[in-house]
Amino acid sequence: MTDKIGEKQLYKKLKSKFVGLGDADTQRKEFLQNVKIDTYSTLATHDSLVEHLSVTFNKSKCLVKQDLIEKIAKS
Repeated sequence: MTDKIGEKQLYKKLKSKFVGLGDADTQRKEFLQNVKIDTYSTLATHDSLVEHLSVTFNKSKCLVKQDLIEKIAKS
């Protein structure tokens, strides 16, 4: 019984920390949307990834970061 309570408490803690965690009722579309938003936010907040994308797209870092933030807002 305490294992179930501990698991529920751990799940609630992780759910509050990671919003896109989902549960048994999460739809596929909602899950993919959460993954997309998490990916864009990770890319936008890590400077080395922004630099890599700026070289790839041949744009300045500011423009790449702005594009990623706009994609997050549109999602």
